[in-house]
Amino acid sequence: MGFYKNLEIQLSGEGIDIHSYLTIGNKMVCYHCFEDYAIKNFIKENADKRFCDYCNSRSNYKISISIYEVVKFIVEGIRFEWDIPENCMGWCSQEGGWIGETIDKYDLIHDELNLGVENPELLRDITDLILNFEWCPQNPYHLSPDEKMFYGWMEFSEIIKHHVRYFFIGFLKKEEISAIEKRPYLILTEIGKNIKKFNLIKTLPAGSEIIRVRLSDELLNSSAKELGPPPKQKTIYSNRMSPAGIPMFYGSMDEETAIAETLDKKNPKKYLYIAKFKTLKNLKLVDLTNLPDLPSLFDRDKRYLRVPLKFLHSFLLDFSKPIKRDGREHIEYVPTQIVTEYFRHIFKINNRRIDGIIYPSAARKNGKSCVLFCDSEKCTDLNELKTESKNENKDKWLILDVVKRNDNYTGELS
Repeated sequence: MGFYKNLEIQLSGEGIDIHSYLTIGNKMVCYHCFEDYAIKNFIKENADKRFCDYCNSRSNYKISISIYEVVKFIVEGIRFEWDIPENCMGWCSQEGGWIGETIDKYDLIHDELNLGVENPELLRDITDLILNFEWCPQNPYHLSPDEKMFYGWMEFSEIIKHHVRYFFIGFLKKEEISAIEKRPYLILTEIGKNIKKFNLIKTLPAGSEIIRVRLSDELLNSSAKELGPPPKQKTIYSNRMSPAGIPMFYGSMDEETAIAETLDKKNPKKYLYIAKFKTLKNLKLVDLTNLPDLPSLFDRDKRYLRVPLKFLHSFLLDFSKPIKRDGREHIEYVPTQIVTEYFRHIFKINNRRIDGIIYPSAARKNGKSCVLFCDSEKCTDLNELKTESKNENKDKWLILDVVKRNDNYTGELS
């Protein structure tokens, strides 16, 4: 077998077009030409030349490698989530095409993959060097792993909203679980596994500040019982984490976020109370504000995390839905309420239950809010703390530290 044929077989296995390789494969490209961190790192780690044919950079140290090596690396990443139709699709001669959706390599490179390349010559050479013109998702006739998780969450939401609202699956034996109850339980356990996988557990140390805002038409006592969670009989509104009748402590990690979360311009109150609480003990919280960014498709070490992270980022959107304040219970909040109950009663870290959830504010960019699984009985004042017994104090989570009152509040941020 001749040299050319051997080379063609080698390049074909690497996904490289031999004709383009022979014309452009010896060009050098530097890491400055890419924004994708994984491609940049690959070039840095393998750089053997001090110049770039695309941006004309020159350097005293090695900054570039062959464009062939880079495209070979890119094809490896593409193959992690994509395939070619010849491998996995049927062909319909009558229709003259593949049975299923495909994408050409131009659209794949320019639209689907975020290479961070602005140089048109570089983009053209990358596209030309890739052998296969048409691509399709892996296993095109089945849901992708991230689609399975997404549709699993959608199915969970549908079942919880319209079929099984109240179930006690965490306390049942496997053989006692019906099929319709099992599906929600599986998505809950999947969420729990991913929370552990990405270490989304935070210890909020004793002495940490949490701000809670109350709006009222009447003067309130500046006490923990008055400014903390409402009593059960007054918990009449459904919330994103808690249904009516189940009080929980909602607060924020800063004053501006706490006010923005509580604003109700359509129904302004006369008085605004800003209550600063401090934690009396260490609290274990699920921290949904600390989700890692989606790793690059070209990150060999972390790209396997793309599927669970895509799901968690989409799942997080439900935890940040704005609250509709019209006095009705909204079934769209039921799924996140059930997840909250799962975290509260079933999910454990080292045999310890979780005390609450930190989540992104729906009302303020970069703001952080939290829900703690405690009612007004776990909130105290300094005077009350001094008079209570040690056993009573052990059950307290929060102490009211400072209260500010704003009279004639108009519903606007100052």
